[in-house]
Amino acid sequence: MPSPEGEIACLIDAVLDVNGKELGLITVHFGNDRDKLDRYLQVEATRDLVSAHGDRPVLWLGYLVDYPGGENYKKMISAGLVDSAPNEMRRWCLYIFSKGLVQESFRRIDTGDVSDTEIQTATFDFKK
Repeated sequence: MPSPEGEIACLIDAVLDVNGKELGLITVHFGNDRDKLDRYLQVEATRDLVSAHGDRPVLWLGYLVDYPGGENYKKMISAGLVDSAPNEMRRWCLYIFSKGLVQESFRRIDTGDVSDTEIQTATFDFKK
């Protein structure tokens, strides 16, 4: 991912065959919180990848380095992604977003404080 200021960020973009249906899977770990330019470019590049999947359902699992409702968060949502826990305001960095899927469950193991080291799990199904 773009990192002109040197914040290393990794990304996997794959298309999976799930019971004969295509699912776009994007997993990402943006850089840290030290360089705004790198994070901005990383969000732009990732948002473009989501859009490149077109009508294909997408599951996005990542470390965004922003709080719910923050600037980078809003940019990711603008790609048509839906936050798996839009009312969970105590999160920082870790998100599960989807596009074109029906969310069946979500669980977050709350550490008692805003944390970027926690467990989140969700289940989804394809839209009928």
